[in-house]
Order: sequence, then C-alpha cells, then structure tokens
Amino acid sequence: MSNDSTWLRLLCEANEPSQFVDAARYATSSIAQSIGLSCEDSHFDADRIWFGTMVDASTVLGEQMNPILLLIQRQECLDDVGQVRMLEFIINDMKRRPKAAVLISGPAPPPSEEIQAMRTRSAIHGLDLVVADFADIQQILQAPEPVRAFRHLILSQVPLPSPYILTGPVPDAMFFGRGRELAVILKHFACGQSCVLIGNRRIGKTSLLSRLHRITLPAACWQSIFHSGATTRTPESFFDAPSSYVRQNPSSDLPCNIGALLGRASQDSPIVLLLDEADWLVNIDSKEGWPLFTRLRVLMTSGALRIVLAGGPGLRQSLQTAGSPLFNSANEVLLGALDFTDIEALVMAPLRQLEICLADVKIVHRVFELTGGHPQVVQAICDRLIGALNQAKTRTLTLEHLQSVMKDLGFQRDCLHVYWELSTPLERLISLVMAENATLCTRAAIQCELKNRYMLMTKAEAVDAALARLVELRLILRRTGELYQVAVGMFRSVMSGGLAFEDMKDMLAVRLQDSQKKGGCDITL
Repeated sequence: MSNDSTWLRLLCEANEPSQFVDAARYATSSIAQSIGLSCEDSHFDADRIWFGTMVDASTVLGEQMNPILLLIQRQECLDDVGQVRMLEFIINDMKRRPKAAVLISGPAPPPSEEIQAMRTRSAIHGLDLVVADFADIQQILQAPEPVRAFRHLILSQVPLPSPYILTGPVPDAMFFGRGRELAVILKHFACGQSCVLIGNRRIGKTSLLSRLHRITLPAACWQSIFHSGATTRTPESFFDAPSSYVRQNPSSDLPCNIGALLGRASQDSPIVLLLDEADWLVNIDSKEGWPLFTRLRVLMTSGALRIVLAGGPGLRQSLQTAGSPLFNSANEVLLGALDFTDIEALVMAPLRQLEICLADVKIVHRVFELTGGHPQVVQAICDRLIGALNQAKTRTLTLEHLQSVMKDLGFQRDCLHVYWELSTPLERLISLVMAENATLCTRAAIQCELKNRYMLMTKAEAVDAALARLVELRLILRRTGELYQVAVGMFRSVMSGGLAFEDMKDMLAVRLQDSQKKGGCDITL
C-alpha cells in the first residue's frame, strides 16, 4: 500500500461533494492501513466540506496522544469562518474528542499565518493541530518505517506529551519490573496458598493486581476476580458487588456478582480473588465480627479460593493478630522499590518513543540515586522533565534540566511526602537526622542522637519498629546487617541544598515530646 497513490489521485480529482466523501474515506483508510493504525469511526459534515477518520494511535504515540483524527477538507480556504467550521466539526460531529488532529491540507500547505491562527484556536479547546500536505503524507507512506515517520511528523509540530502516570494504575506500556513478585505469587498459588501484597501507598499495588488480573493469571490458566475494597461499605454488600471476572473461556451466562461467582468455585476449579485496598475491608469487617473474611477463609481452606490482598500497615497487623480469620492465612509479599534496570526502562522507553535524546547517560543514574527506585517519584520527575523540554523547545535532555527540576522547593516537598505518606513523626524525624548525618547508621547511634539533641527518651523497641518501617514500607532506608543508610538521595540533597528542615525537625520533636508526656511513644500523622 505504501506505493499506492490511488488515494492522492482520487482526492485531486474530487470536485463534487459526493466524490469528495468517497475519495476522503478511501484516502484516510489507506493512509491508516499503510501506517498500521486501526480506524475507529469516520464522519463528514452536512455540507461535505470536512471529512475525518479517528484512528487508534496508542501503539505509535501511547495513550497520551490517542486517538488522532485524520482530517481532510474539500475546500482549501481556511479563513476565520473555515477555521471555526473545522473546530465545530471536530468537537460536535465526531463521537470522540481527539487528542490531536492531522490536517491533510492539499497539494500545498496553508500560509504560515493561517496555520498559526488554527493552532491558537485549537489550543483553546485542548486540541493539538498537525498540518501535512499531500507530499508529506506520500513521504511517510514511502518511508522504510512509516510508523516512525508518522510519529516524527506529529512530534515535530506539537508539544511533547507526557506518558508518565502520576495517579492510578499504569497501562501495560508503562509497567516495568515486578517479575520476581509475580513469580512468587504464582508459586504460592500452585502450592494452594494465598498472598498478601504489602506496600506503602503509590508504590504500585493496584498496577500489579491489574497486571495479574488481565495478563499474568489468564496466561497461567487461572480465573480471577478483581475488586477494590474502597467501593465496599458493608460486608454484605461485598458479595452483591458486580465483579470484574476473567477466565480462559468467557461465558455469557456467568453470574454478575462476586458472591455468585465464588459459589461456583471448587477445588477442581479454583478462583483467584484479587482485593485492592484491603485495609478498608479489614476495617469494616472487623467491626462486624469478621463475617466477610470468615467466609473467605472457609473457601481458602477448602482449596476453592486463592486470594491476593493488597494493603499497607493495617492489613499487615491483622495478619499477625490472633483471633482474626486472616491470622496466618497468607504469605506476605513486600512490594518495594524497582532495581536500576527496571528504572532505566521506565525512564528510557517513553523518552525513546518521544524521540528525546539524552545528552548524558548519567541522567538515568542520577534519577535512580535521587529516588531510590520509587516508581511514582521517578515518574513525577520525568513528567517535570517533559515540561522543561517543552518550555526550552528542545528534544535533548541534559543534567541541567534535571538539576533545574529538582531545585523546585515545592516539588521537593511533594516528592518527600510520597515516601512519608502514613508515616509517624518518629519515622520522619529519624529519616531527617540520618539524611543530615551519615554517621548515624545504627539503632544505638540514632537513639543517642534523639536523646542528646532532641531530649527524646525513645525505647529501643520503638526505634527498631520505626527503622523497620522506614526500610520495608517507606523505602527511605536500606539495611545491611545491623547498619542502616539513607537509600533515597533526595533526602540527603534537600538537607544539604538549602531546603531548611530544622523547623520541621523541631516541630516533630515537640510532638513526640508531648506524646511521651501523655504516655505514648509515637503517633501517626
């Protein structure tokens, strides 16, 4: 198809409205097919001046630039009236709002002032506009790699879109690492056992459960139910909740709620139940005498059910509480930071797709050192870097861009609070004093520092527990034998780079002193 110029001849010969629609339909479908894009839907306006075909460009540019509209105009005049009609057609006539529109303008591009005016108007509606004449399209179709040529056309005319995910689960294209955790979970399932996925907020628990549900478990011939505990208000409503159910051979007569699906489970045909935000379920179920988890424990004991519960410290505590139906019910799987290889893929794969070059390979190493491999913080930094490149109107990323991003005091605080979320004042104070003084690497030295500098009489057990959480949940510290060290370079940087934390440390110390006077040793912020 790349050498087929029938689409071009038909468009050049299309003088009448009916001819234009047929020619434009053939042209857009031919162009999409040659590039490897799937067409979603096509429309034309009442006057048959505009014709558009929406294409799925997720494989070319990612979800952040999907879908894209291939747009053709019968009349070549793009004055103010024509531009308004173009936007009305895109906004009102198309079923979906595109992220960008590629205007195939004709044998020659419009004047530069018309292009600038169109882009200004389109930007008001959150639409990026790409302009290509017939020669540009023909060059793409005849290129050795049409997909790459099409991507280059888009990226050369629009601001760089950020593919990095700041909230919620990541799509498949942004899922990196976690192979060890997935393998461990499957191994436990094969032995008839369940798992509890423990990790701090925003470390990727939901993304891993989603990956299990949609890809890993079906590939291993397991059928699974995915449910978020945050949507459940009572233990009874859990079983009535609609389910997201995946199995090898879907059937239209399957029951639609969780209770009925679990009723079909058996030792010969077990089901995997993936429960996100399980802390919430534990909280409401414990208040009612554990009716929900008692029933689930019976199914687990019978071999009809495997469970993956995802949560944080509250869930972890319930597993260790005698009398809870969760006591000794599942194997703990800690979800920690990613290693360098995975962080390198998380940083570089999207940058390559966006045709961004690195001026220095040390950039990725520096990002890893700053974050300790926390995927959420890495993506937040990369998102800021995309913004910096757009502002500088360049496609070459330098260490200076990274340094500029990390100088933002508000951004530094936002990043630190990702690690500190759900932490206690004692954990925060320990992380700050250790970042300030690298010689504080043992529990005894830290305990002595808290006593001498902040007049805090902390028990060894309380410090040990705080250090364990800073290692396993907050991912701020790294432990080697009896020695601890700060794993997140950002903490050391902000302590030495002018971001004053003295007031914060004093405030935390005062809160801990007040707590001790009241008989406690630590509180949760």
